[in-house]
Amino acid sequence: MSERLFNFTAIFDSYLDYEETKDELKNIVLSDFSSRNKPCKIQIGSRIIDATIGRVLLNLLIMKSFVEKGHILREDDLFNYPSVTEGNLNDYFNKILHRGKNKSDFDELRKLIAETLNEMSDISSGELNVLAGNSLSFHDFVRLSATDPEAKELFNYKLEEHMQFDEIENKFFELGKKLDKFFREHKDTEIYPFISSDTGINQKQFTQAVGFIGLKPDIDGTIIPIVINDNYLNGLMSLESYFINAKGTRKALNCYRCL
Repeated sequence: MSERLFNFTAIFDSYLDYEETKDELKNIVLSDFSSRNKPCKIQIGSRIIDATIGRVLLNLLIMKSFVEKGHILREDDLFNYPSVTEGNLNDYFNKILHRGKNKSDFDELRKLIAETLNEMSDISSGELNVLAGNSLSFHDFVRLSATDPEAKELFNYKLEEHMQFDEIENKFFELGKKLDKFFREHKDTEIYPFISSDTGINQKQFTQAVGFIGLKPDIDGTIIPIVINDNYLNGLMSLESYFINAKGTRKALNCYRCL
């Protein structure tokens, strides 16, 4: 059976063809997630490029501004990064914005890019995440803590006594970097896709979850001068830590109510 050919030059010449092709591929991938890996080809002008169904769909999503603005496609307009990360998306869209910076419709171009990101987010965080099984559980953390000495040390980090506020904060951010590095090197964990995407993970919250919580503010914003050396993974080990964390949570909830 011959591989399907997607003529991007023709598809992007017609908004109707573009939308129909994009919707068709969405339905194909959603009905059979493994189909994203099926080989196919992309044609731009006279060039034929090897691709997969998933790669074609990604480019249709990410290149929306080209069909909207009637841009003449080139091969280097394709999103050819090996993975989709915040940094890669920034590089790609900055290139598009740089190209259109002297045009009168620059603000419209920015709006189209925002719409593109929203559409990609809706697809990836909705049905595709379910199909890919992207989720987190305690299993990885328990397994690593039991079998990996480095993980056990990171998940049970102990601060020295009588440290100053700035020293505690520095240790907190150093631990956050170590945790990030550790999970980037462990591709077999459930959290790896989220860490490697460079988005969706709040490093401060993650450090509090599996490292240590650190310093908490009172309801008026004053830092409570007692550090919580526990984390949410292992649980709060004392009534004092629980009480301080509860006061910090009241501060966060109070700020939320003000929004």
